[in-house]
Amino acid sequence: MKLLRTVFSLTLCVALVGAAASGSNTDVNMVDADREDRVRTILTLIGAAAGLGSGIYGSISFVSYSPYTLSLADMLYVAVPSTVAFTVASTLAGRWLANRILSFKPSLLLSPLVGAGLGAAACAFVGAVSFPVLGTLGTSARIGVSSGVEGLAMVGMGILAGALWGAVTGVPVGAVTAPLVSLYMGF
Repeated sequence: MKLLRTVFSLTLCVALVGAAASGSNTDVNMVDADREDRVRTILTLIGAAAGLGSGIYGSISFVSYSPYTLSLADMLYVAVPSTVAFTVASTLAGRWLANRILSFKPSLLLSPLVGAGLGAAACAFVGAVSFPVLGTLGTSARIGVSSGVEGLAMVGMGILAGALWGAVTGVPVGAVTAPLVSLYMGF
């Protein structure tokens, strides 16, 4: 998990620095609009890539640590929908994070605090959406629990665990992202 966060932060740094170096318009309004579009696009793509990576990693680890032997169909039954859920939720969260940072326009001094809160909210959403999908499908594939009280309990635990782990992961992500966007945009 620590490696995943480090890779995500470094990717974000490289992407934003590369986007800053590639802009060369002279019209101030056009530069701001282009920069805002770049920030939105970059954070959306980074969110999609992080979601895809998290979905694949989560699916593989959930299925591979099973004490039960699962067939290929059961593995795909768990891996494909949960990876899609991670990717879609992370893409939406990346776009939402970019829009909120651009609308708040935090100064460089306050941007880590604003970013930590926004990152916690965005990643809590990703976890609350994707963890129940992974947990419910994985549990039903492993031990056959698919409905009733056990299935409902799995969804509830997935929402709570996903929101908690997402928020914990989102704090450093947002605390790094918002200052970089603030520097790039010149807030």
